[in-house]
Amino acid sequence: MSLRVRVLAGLVVALAVIRAVLFVTEAQGPVDRSLLRFDSAKVARIVLSQGSERLVIEEDSLKDGRWRVASRGDLPVLEGAPQQLIARLRDWRSERTVGSASDRYADWGVSDALGRRVRLEDRDGAVLADVLVGRITGIDRDLARESGFNVDSSKLGL
Repeated sequence: MSLRVRVLAGLVVALAVIRAVLFVTEAQGPVDRSLLRFDSAKVARIVLSQGSERLVIEEDSLKDGRWRVASRGDLPVLEGAPQQLIARLRDWRSERTVGSASDRYADWGVSDALGRRVRLEDRDGAVLADVLVGRITGIDRDLARESGFNVDSSKLGL
């Protein structure tokens, strides 16, 4: 058998294998690539922090679901802003896991000192989602760490 025939046969086999893998993947249905899984209707408190700085935003159930900055003298929050943040977090999709090595957290901007922590809680204070968000200098991607993993995500704009 000539070299050309062997190369073509190898390519045909490789294409058949790729197609079989794609077929099996399609048969299993779409993969849920959500970074965070929580019930957005239950979110009553958003805690944003970085280092020693902390901002607490709470839904005021006595005032028709309006939100206020509880940590800054109950200042009102721009209408719709908390819901937009919650929707962004709910719709955030993982693109690529970049690693889970804790010695790289600072490089990825998701160390406890550098990362921006976003914690969502219900009315009783139960944590619905807790994530550290960071960014590598010069790269227009947000990175997140939840439960020890870092995920290269789409542009979240936090």
